[in-house]
Amino acid sequence: PLFVNKKEGIAAQEVINGRQVGRKFARAHLQFLNRLQGNGHETSLRELTEKMAANLARLTCVDDENKILLERLFEKTDDPVTLNTVWAHGDFSPINLIWVNKEKIIAVDWEDSILHGPPLWDILYFFFSQMNAFEKKMDTLLEIRKNPYSHEYVKSFNFDNLTIEKLYILFLGSFFMEKLEQKDHDYGAVFKREILFALKTGK
Repeated sequence: PLFVNKKEGIAAQEVINGRQVGRKFARAHLQFLNRLQGNGHETSLRELTEKMAANLARLTCVDDENKILLERLFEKTDDPVTLNTVWAHGDFSPINLIWVNKEKIIAVDWEDSILHGPPLWDILYFFFSQMNAFEKKMDTLLEIRKNPYSHEYVKSFNFDNLTIEKLYILFLGSFFMEKLEQKDHDYGAVFKREILFALKTGK
């Protein structure tokens, strides 16, 4: 929003002309995400894990079963490997992407964005959110590898497969905790199912 007055219940937003993008990750998506790279900051899997663990400690809405599951997740992702951060949109799905011409897309609704966000967050969200939206059973990482443009994006970070898998598990854990805090039990159950599967299979 350009302007918000919560007391008066008034908000002003910018209208952008264009049409919504399709479900397929294309070259335009790759070009958009590439522009969000290279902000000169670093993090690590360990730092991301520690931040999530600190967040879990402050939450009172997480029961013992889910807390144990998340602690198992943290054990899996605690790794000192260094990562370059990106400007993450945070809700990178077709519903928030608009064609402004036949070759360029822009993103709207940046309210969940992270200036120094974890790498791969947006591309993981793009593929994972569609699996949930269309109730499709699919392997998110496999689908990313199968698409030439998303595969090219992931390769640009020079991560090994284990680092990618740990980032994916952290991604699942982060959004699972968010849904627990929001009391969105239906969507939270989707993330929990995928966490259990990833921990079982070693992803």
